[in-house]
Amino acid sequence: MPIQVTEGRRPHVRTPAFRSSNHQNLIQIPTCTPTTTKLNKSLLKLALLNVRSLAGKTALVSDLITDHKLDMLLLTEIWLDSSGSTTLTEASPPNFNFLNVFRSDRRGGGVAALFSSLFSCRQLMFGDYTSFEYLAFTLKCTTPVLFPILYRPPKATSTFIGELNDLLSLISLDFDFILISGDFNIHTDVIEDHYSRELHSLLEVFGFSQHVTGATHNRGHTLDLIMSRGVNVFSVSTLDVAFTDHYCIFCEIDIDPARPNSSKTVQKRYLPINSDGIFAAMYKNSVSADMPSCEDMVVAFNQGSRLVLDNIAPSKTKVLSDKRKSPWLRDEQIRRRKRDCRSAEHKWRETHLPEHLNNYKFLLYVYNLQTKRARQAYFRNIIGSNTNNPQVLFSTIDKLLNNSRTSIPEDFISPDKCEEFAAFFHNKIMTIRASISTTIPAPPTLPPIQFTSFFTKFTPV
Repeated sequence: MPIQVTEGRRPHVRTPAFRSSNHQNLIQIPTCTPTTTKLNKSLLKLALLNVRSLAGKTALVSDLITDHKLDMLLLTEIWLDSSGSTTLTEASPPNFNFLNVFRSDRRGGGVAALFSSLFSCRQLMFGDYTSFEYLAFTLKCTTPVLFPILYRPPKATSTFIGELNDLLSLISLDFDFILISGDFNIHTDVIEDHYSRELHSLLEVFGFSQHVTGATHNRGHTLDLIMSRGVNVFSVSTLDVAFTDHYCIFCEIDIDPARPNSSKTVQKRYLPINSDGIFAAMYKNSVSADMPSCEDMVVAFNQGSRLVLDNIAPSKTKVLSDKRKSPWLRDEQIRRRKRDCRSAEHKWRETHLPEHLNNYKFLLYVYNLQTKRARQAYFRNIIGSNTNNPQVLFSTIDKLLNNSRTSIPEDFISPDKCEEFAAFFHNKIMTIRASISTTIPAPPTLPPIQFTSFFTKFTPV
């Protein structure tokens, strides 16, 4: 039937009516489509690990950061109380800082983040929750990125999904770039699990993508997760590190944190043996004494010296990295133990035999124990050789007991904060002075001494 077109009006075409819809033809449209194109050449290397007690594994955690060249390591179940800052300092490489949340009301739990000292991180709070514990901090970038680290205890609680919904509602209002990680203790690989279905639905509502697939526990379930919104995550992999029952999850994220140059360029000369004799012989044959003025002699001397020096020891440019290594790890015995651990690890990953795994775990235990003893001996030597140098003693003790490497928040470095600090102490001193002048009684008035009667009493007759 031909279509009748009326001038000024759209043609009307009768469409057939559908009695019912076929749901198999429907597709699910994701709320946030993840980008798969790498934007930056330099990606931030990150890892997540449920360490299950950090106290006895500090050397192994520090080696994990160094060997895999991590920029950030997120830890759950550190099992530390309020006095655990020393343990976190021991687990952090020399060029790393840390943030943490201790679990004070019961045993176990606790979360922490170890990150490069080149990064500027600030801890935030979004309220208290009973079904899980968390550490949230922002990484300073062109647009700040929020990193919440969660740990949910294994005991099922009906309030977890509701409280997680409250947390996601708060952080989604203020941040566009979010990376959530942690141990949720939910079998997300089991579709029939009630909590798994609710968690996936909640993430879909807020537009988060879950990146971890496969087992993250030695019993075969997926418990540790990395979820992102607005952040590109690449190269997600898991590795059994053998000193905990959870696998370590590695990934790379495409963000550009604000960090200074981590290396510097220096020029050095390397003088050979008997360089003074070689220099004297070469300089004697290259400089003439016939000069019209003293200034010309000085110029000739400088030019001749530089030419001879460039021939003997030419200047070489060397790039020095800012990444430092703990001095006690340079001991030959410690390095030998580490080589044994790597050899045993390669053997176990090649054969997957239980006896090779047990041998690897035993060598890890020995290496960790000897590293701790070497660290103790290093600081014991520093303290013993500087008994008369209080400056070295105080700085060493402060380095061991306090997290002095954590940078001061930028909010505290301002003229207003300095004035507030000065006014606080000024008011405090004035209050103390006022209380002293009103509370201390005046000294009692003593009767005058009668010197005449005193000497008269003891005058001999």
